[in-house]
Amino acid sequence: ENTVKKITDTREKTKKELADLGFSFTDSKANFIFASHPEYDAKEMFDAMKEQGIYVRHWDSERISQYLRITIGTEEEMQKLFEFLKKYMQKMQSGFLERSKADGVYIKRSSDMRG
Repeated sequence: ENTVKKITDTREKTKKELADLGFSFTDSKANFIFASHPEYDAKEMFDAMKEQGIYVRHWDSERISQYLRITIGTEEEMQKLFEFLKKYMQKMQSGFLERSKADGVYIKRSSDMRG
């Protein structure tokens, strides 16, 4: 019973955090959230998360290809997810659009590489 309450509380906090980051999702009463973001490709986010050791699910099926299935973990695991998403979105908005497959480093596309 205590475990169910922890999962429920963490799920509700996760939904709020994802909404604050611009994600939309189906209402969930389960231990996962099915979420998408209108500005970011789900497959690219999935690959970037995987490179950083954050595991969510993604399917290439046309109907759900822009969704991620995010399992509710511990508060610490979810915090790691939120921190990653904030950094990822900031880098993408700043023009860091190309990711190196080798090391997950974002490379700025502009010719000005100073800074």
